[in-house]
Amino acid sequence: MSNTPTAFEDNAQEFNDYLSSLFTETITAHPLQPIIRPNIAYITFEGARSFRDSPSVELDNGCRIRISQTILPNPEVPSGVTTKKYVYAYALGADPRRDWLVRYDYAPDALTNHPAAHVHFNGISDTYNSFLNAEEKPLRDVHFPTDRITVEDFIEHLVREYDVPTRRG
Repeated sequence: MSNTPTAFEDNAQEFNDYLSSLFTETITAHPLQPIIRPNIAYITFEGARSFRDSPSVELDNGCRIRISQTILPNPEVPSGVTTKKYVYAYALGADPRRDWLVRYDYAPDALTNHPAAHVHFNGISDTYNSFLNAEEKPLRDVHFPTDRITVEDFIEHLVREYDVPTRRG
């Protein structure tokens, strides 16, 4: 077996480096680090031990973000990659798995009946609770359809809406 990276592995590393630079040049010093296999790669913040592990990082406003993106070789563009799945989450508290406020998901291959690109809100609405049985389907479990969200849009949203300080003023 050769130690020479495949074209996909090179492309995955290049895509990771691009995404990572978007974060490190704007809102955090923490780089993204891929876990790369021959035909799939998982991109998240440094420290992930597996494809399901998604570490969070603290931003300068005290909140946290969790980012994960799974990519595959692009069948139409051999020199490119394509997104299989992503999760971009913003958390107000110390535990981003519990304290998240908003989470953007994209999962086109999911075997469910929700939109491939959607957003979740972790909140409480008395109107929602009185209209539906919120114990059976809490508001945080509702899949609100959206277009795919780019990392650039997610970062801009954090800066504009939550006053996340930028690294370069």
